[in-house]
Amino acid sequence: MPHTSPQLSSLEQSILAALAYHDVFAYPLTVEEIWKWLYVEFSWDINEVAKATPADVERALASPALSELVDRAGSYVSLKGRSMNVATRMERRIANERKWHRARFVSGMLRFVPFVQFIGVVNTLALDNARPESDIDLFIVVKRRRLWLTRAVVTGLVHLMGVRRHGSAVSDRVCLSFYVSERAMDLEQLSHPALERDEYLHYWITQVVPMFERNGCWQKFLAANLWVEEHVPHGFRGAPAPYHGDDTLVKIVRFIPEMIGYSVLGDIGEWLASDVQYDHMFAKQGSRIHDESTDVVVTDDILKFHEHDRRVEYHWAFKTRLS
Repeated sequence: MPHTSPQLSSLEQSILAALAYHDVFAYPLTVEEIWKWLYVEFSWDINEVAKATPADVERALASPALSELVDRAGSYVSLKGRSMNVATRMERRIANERKWHRARFVSGMLRFVPFVQFIGVVNTLALDNARPESDIDLFIVVKRRRLWLTRAVVTGLVHLMGVRRHGSAVSDRVCLSFYVSERAMDLEQLSHPALERDEYLHYWITQVVPMFERNGCWQKFLAANLWVEEHVPHGFRGAPAPYHGDDTLVKIVRFIPEMIGYSVLGDIGEWLASDVQYDHMFAKQGSRIHDESTDVVVTDDILKFHEHDRRVEYHWAFKTRLS
């Protein structure tokens, strides 16, 4: 992140960074959102930014240094000349109601699947900023040593519901491209190797919307990723509670399948599921699975299928806006 101006304080630079990053996605912010997503590049700036309040952000926006660099439209703030994105944000929020309805329904069904510990909505829908043609991205945490078996069951169930993304069926379909086991919830290992700072991953982690958890998995995920606060110091403040609870009926339905799944039969099922899926994945011509990158990751603890990972593109779009 280049220094925008020597006259800007650490807080003012962090405000511009938050606005510039979200402008990449045509997403103006409220003052409260700017505060939550203040972005810190250098470690020596963290103390000033971390102790800032929303009131400090409001005062900074009114300062001569920033007032000429931003636009205000109602409760929203954007970079200068970008206030047209307020209408875009409003339109997308209304258009996303159908996607949220489906995300709640699907996550409510998937909580019955044995070994699923957490389900979260991620990417643009997590901000109510998905395009009408976009899919619904879910992030799923699974019990260790049951990742492949659980993926097979989840994929089959979502396909039977007729809402799985595949082929040209994309809009409002559920994309199941990111699973981790409980022992891989620290996502720092997935930082893009070509970037000194992976702003996309930092914000992605702080913007997960929890739909379901069990055994305190949501809090464990947040704790495993506290390192993100080095760059987004308020990112986990006011983290929402999961939409669905792990109620008695869900536990009863899962009980017997999980008991079987924890036995030697489950071990055999995991081995078979991994063998079949692994062979299928490696047979795909042109897949990024053959690269040594963080775009597509296939291990017994992480299944991440982002064939067109755009983090480098977003990084340079962000830096261009700052410069």
